[in-house]
Amino acid sequence: MNGLEVIWEGPFDWPLTKEQRARLPDFAGVYLWTVPYVHGGYIVYLAGITRRPLYRRFGEHARNHQNGIYTLFDMDEMRRGNRKEIWHGFWTKERTLAKQQEFDLRREELQHAAYVQMSTFQIFAARFDTDPRLLARLEATIMRHLYAQPKPLSAIPDRGMMLSPRRSSEQLIFVKNIALSVLHGLPSHMSI
Repeated sequence: MNGLEVIWEGPFDWPLTKEQRARLPDFAGVYLWTVPYVHGGYIVYLAGITRRPLYRRFGEHARNHQNGIYTLFDMDEMRRGNRKEIWHGFWTKERTLAKQQEFDLRREELQHAAYVQMSTFQIFAARFDTDPRLLARLEATIMRHLYAQPKPLSAIPDRGMMLSPRRSSEQLIFVKNIALSVLHGLPSHMSI
């Protein structure tokens, strides 16, 4: 079995401004969207991967937030470990005419909520300039660990992501996660 150390850099602000984009590491890899937890550390909301620089990927994420694609939350509740939706995004639900009209009517409110959400999220990132399968396996394993956590941590992550875990034909890789901050839901060791 191979071993891999994953070093999580951060936290970084969501790159909404040029200054914030400059602080986000300019590399490809795996990233975590987290929120500061009222009991200390950070709650991991989700893991993602990118083969492009992080600031570019987060520019796409910002547009999706502002356009109602992603689900929006009451961030004060999320800091407490509660998943309370303000808007269930188009990503996981059919984009019906009625749903689009609701978004159009609530656009100002929802775009403000999107701004608050992005401003609250803190990003952690690990550098990987490597095989896309390794990235996908790492993302899938992190999400599965989040789903398996006791509540409230397991209630926070989105379900229904397109994940690609290790195939039976692939060699098992032992991962050690290293972070200076407490990342609730992220195990210190895992196999991908």
